[in-house]
Amino acid sequence: MATERFSLDSNVLVYAYDRSAPVKLEQASTIIAAAARTDCWLTNQALGEFFAAATRKLAVPPAEAAAQVREWFAIFPTIGASRRAFDAALTAAESRRFAFRDALLLAAATEAGCTVVLSEDMHEGVRFGSLTVRAPFGANGLSAAARRLLDL
Repeated sequence: MATERFSLDSNVLVYAYDRSAPVKLEQASTIIAAAARTDCWLTNQALGEFFAAATRKLAVPPAEAAAQVREWFAIFPTIGASRRAFDAALTAAESRRFAFRDALLLAAATEAGCTVVLSEDMHEGVRFGSLTVRAPFGANGLSAAARRLLDL
């Protein structure tokens, strides 16, 4: 079993509901199910972004999206952004290394002890302190990094 702690960006969570992208829907569902059996933490920010995107962009009824967020809260350990995480995110955004919302998610994940975040929206291999962003989806299914983290 992999021992590396990691987190999921909101885009992975959203794809698990995106019927317009059936291949990624299936892959995201696989990632989330496998992540529940590993050392995966979710940030409160990713859960909030999922709710906003699911209800606005995917027209998921708010009650359904809220129930899903509550289910993930029950399954995964979670972390909110501390003042220290905010400061790290502000510093990264000031230097234009990251968009603020991405930096905040990465800073919170770092505080949870994560060394990897699976994200489609950030550049593969980019580093935020001791944390590395890895693409979850590959050309032929899940990426090698996702498979390794998820023990697949």
